[in-house]
Amino acid sequence: AREAAAASENVQQPQIVPPEVKKAPLKRKLVTSWIELKNNTDNVINFAGYTLKDEKQNNSFSLTGLQLNPGEYALIVKDSVFFTERHPYFEGKALFQLPYGISRNDALRLYDINGTLLQSVVFDTTIAWPQAPFNSDFTFEYLEANANQALASNWFQGCEGGSPGRAFGPCPVLPDGAFAWLYPNPSNGEITIAIDNMLTGNAGTQIDVFDLSGKLVYNQKFPVVVDSVEPIQMDLGFLNSSMYLIRVTKASQSVTLRLMKD
Repeated sequence: AREAAAASENVQQPQIVPPEVKKAPLKRKLVTSWIELKNNTDNVINFAGYTLKDEKQNNSFSLTGLQLNPGEYALIVKDSVFFTERHPYFEGKALFQLPYGISRNDALRLYDINGTLLQSVVFDTTIAWPQAPFNSDFTFEYLEANANQALASNWFQGCEGGSPGRAFGPCPVLPDGAFAWLYPNPSNGEITIAIDNMLTGNAGTQIDVFDLSGKLVYNQKFPVVVDSVEPIQMDLGFLNSSMYLIRVTKASQSVTLRLMKD
């Protein structure tokens, strides 16, 4: 967008960046707009007097009360109820009740206590921008690495539901027809188990790990999530190098997966 290119000429290199942005799609329940901020400096930043505005300059939200340590994330959320239902186990920093959302052609502008424009991003529906976040439950993700946030080429489509308050990671994937899958395999013990929630609905997940003799060596219960594909991250690095059987149980579905622990 022309405005984005023009704004980048007058804006400092990103130090406080919105690495992830969620636009609430039309006619979608349990979804709300939210903006993620990250402190990319080596210093603590106190946002007293800072404001966040959209395309309409009279839409302003105070960031007073927010403080970020180096590398720390925070969320600015429009609807606390919808966000909590969508991400019930989010425990990071957040400011709620943003009085405006993010529309299909919109802007986000961050100003410091002196009214100086620190960062500006203009979203529009041109083909240069990822299209799925405009219409469904996906996020805009920033490439970071000091790239120009005003350029659409430095943004990509995130995972369904996003990754609020943490760095982007690979989206969980499942082979066709599989209820659950784990990767990487073989592994040093740090694994992700992806589960198809569309087959099970709202239910917790039970993970049981057995050695080849059938002895239960580890188990854990995971709470309900609402993502269509649920990623469960586990660290089984304490186990000896061997083959293990991992039983995944959720509602009426159960499957046993093999894991080769290096």
